[in-house]
Amino acid sequence: RPYPIEAMARDATVTPRHLRRIFQQELGLTPGRYLELARIEAARVLLEQGGTVGEAALRSGFGSDETLRRVFTTTYGVPPSVYQRRFRTTGVA
Repeated sequence: RPYPIEAMARDATVTPRHLRRIFQQELGLTPGRYLELARIEAARVLLEQGGTVGEAALRSGFGSDETLRRVFTTTYGVPPSVYQRRFRTTGVA
C-alpha cells in the first residue's frame, strides 16, 4: 500500500517539501525509501517467524507478493522464500 508523501507530511504537520528536506538531511534518504526499508525489515522479521510470503507482503504493507519479492530480492540479493529457508526461526533451543 503506498503511503503518499502528502499524508506523511500531514501526519508530521509539515509541508511535503520540508519533510523531504528533513529526511534527506537527517537520514540521507527520501521518505519513500525510508518507508520501503521499514516495510522490508518488517517482512524479513515475519518471514523469520515462519509467515508465508503472502502474509509478510500483506502485514508489512506491500501491495502484492510480487512487489515484496522484487523489493526483497533487490535489497537482500535473494528471494524471500530462499531467505526464509535459510533463516527461519525453528523454535528449537
